[in-house]
Amino acid sequence: MRLAQLARKVSVKSTAIVDFLAAQAVVIEDNPNTKIEEEHVRLVLTHFAPALLEAEITALATAQEEASTIAEAEPPQEVVQEDVPVMTSENSVVEVPAAPITVTEELPDIIRAPKIELGGLKVLGKIELPEKKKKEEPEAAGTTGDVLDIESTEPRIKPREKRLTDRKRAERPKRNPLSEARERERREQEEKRKAEEEKRKELRKQKYLQTRQAKAPARVEKVKVEKEVKKIPLKKKKEESVSLLTRFLRWLTSNQT
Repeated sequence: MRLAQLARKVSVKSTAIVDFLAAQAVVIEDNPNTKIEEEHVRLVLTHFAPALLEAEITALATAQEEASTIAEAEPPQEVVQEDVPVMTSENSVVEVPAAPITVTEELPDIIRAPKIELGGLKVLGKIELPEKKKKEEPEAAGTTGDVLDIESTEPRIKPREKRLTDRKRAERPKRNPLSEARERERREQEEKRKAEEEKRKELRKQKYLQTRQAKAPARVEKVKVEKEVKKIPLKKKKEESVSLLTRFLRWLTSNQT
């Protein structure tokens, strides 16, 4: 037994076991993997855990008694020998004793696990595939009376391609009249909305053009007036300023009187 195992068994530190054995003139290394002989193990158990040693002795004695009881209870086994005939060259039969056969009996305390029978595969349902249609080859009589094979004009469809076509046809969503009507109504509303939007754009364009055409004559008139004002002589402007000053002086003198 190793030192670490013995220390765990008696619930003490390994250093205590090393010191105890040193006191008994047994020197061992303080290493968990140090191997201790059986007689030294008994000394340690007697000192640190005498109750544990007594329990082990009792268990060992009980095991030996049970083994002896089982050996006594087993009946003696008989060895059966059979004579095996052997053919010789002179067609005479020579009996040769067979080798002894040892019969072993199973102990009653052996428990065998029950055998579990596994069932086979269960068929839940069958899918019947359509039988392939046999191609009928038309027979035509030739000029010599022989039968000629005429190939069918229909294209040949491979079984794999046919299965893929059937699968695509099955995966294709079914048409719903209600959803189609809603989709048609939605498209009509969308087209109507686009037509109204185009109409509004056209009206805004026409209004813009009319406004621009209405503003154009007023602008031309303003430019014309500005040109005429520039053509007025400077002398006329001076006369108007003098007349205004004369009027102001007359008004002022009349108010003073």
